[in-house]
Amino acid sequence: VTICFGGVVRDMMCQNDVRIGMDSYAFATGAGATTFVALRQLVLHGWQLPLGFRMSASAATVLYLRYLAWESKGEKVDEPDHLL
Repeated sequence: VTICFGGVVRDMMCQNDVRIGMDSYAFATGAGATTFVALRQLVLHGWQLPLGFRMSASAATVLYLRYLAWESKGEKVDEPDHLL
């Protein structure tokens, strides 16, 4: 929960605009976690998916969504919107 919503709490405490959607870290990490859990459920139902594949697919989901957010904004992903 902290990884997904830490940025939202930070934005609220700093009185910045809360970013929810494609450009938020919460969306990307939530999608990665969902990917991992969905693949784990497939393993529990008899599919043979190695742990390394499940971890890689989850990480790839997060990285791809962050890349899409970066491309759509035209700026660096880790560059802060507001400097204190």
